[in-house]
Amino acid sequence: MNEIAPGILTETIEDGKIHIITIKSITRPSVNAWAQHIKDLITGWEDTNKPYLVLYDFTDPKVSFTPYVREKSAELTTLRPEVTGRIAVVLSRGAINFLVMLFAQLRPRAARQIKIFFDKESALAWLNDGTTTQKQQTRQTDA
Repeated sequence: MNEIAPGILTETIEDGKIHIITIKSITRPSVNAWAQHIKDLITGWEDTNKPYLVLYDFTDPKVSFTPYVREKSAELTTLRPEVTGRIAVVLSRGAINFLVMLFAQLRPRAARQIKIFFDKESALAWLNDGTTTQKQQTRQTDA
């Protein structure tokens, strides 16, 4: 794991296909670092046939979806709509208000599929399914 700012951890798995961002702090500097990391990731995405697969881990009990986090999230959803993929958001079970806000803020404009999970294993399975689905679509297009 790489700490890009206090409380913001990143890692890649599945040979770099899936990016995991663990959010343990929502201070403005940490949120800014998280948003910049995602902007850099999306704007630097070279192969638009390769799915963008990210897991956001918001399970830390100190984390909440503040207006500033919502603002930064909204900015990210409009970046490079040609980059398709999946975003898995893992929440603690008590985060229902966060869930409602997330759907209200992100879902209508999202270029990438967003799905909420309450456990990391299910989220990773869904993201892995996205790599398979993308490969099948690419093969059908190439045929």
